[in-house]
Amino acid sequence: QLQTAWQSVLPSKTYARAFGGLVDVVLSRVVSAVFFLAAARNLGAAGADPLPHQLLHSVGASLQQLRDGCEGLFEHFGDFAAKSIIWQRFLAVRSALGGSLAEIADGLGAGRYKELSAAELAALIEAIFPNDAARATILAAVHQ
Repeated sequence: QLQTAWQSVLPSKTYARAFGGLVDVVLSRVVSAVFFLAAARNLGAAGADPLPHQLLHSVGASLQQLRDGCEGLFEHFGDFAAKSIIWQRFLAVRSALGGSLAEIADGLGAGRYKELSAAELAALIEAIFPNDAARATILAAVHQ
């Protein structure tokens, strides 16, 4: 709705800057909420259970809808995506939430998580996956 109202009124650069700022704020809040959820889960003992799969699925589906909606806001989405660090952080969080340990390991090698600190990525992995040898291997790789 906002796009329809403002895209025809604002010059394209002003529209892109304004909506880029709005998208960055929203994505920043979403990423912060995911990290808060991971940290809250990780506050318990080291043997705490991972977050429920159903919750992770719901969050992942919501992140996909948010991604799709953001892409539709811009005529040249690639320009926004290339300039927005928070967009890259958002994609990294979305990838970690939706990936297996093997996919996360592949993503580490491909630089998919470079916008996240080692502590942030480790917190997500600890919140998502059970404490076993495979998780320990990935956590060691994250902290290298």
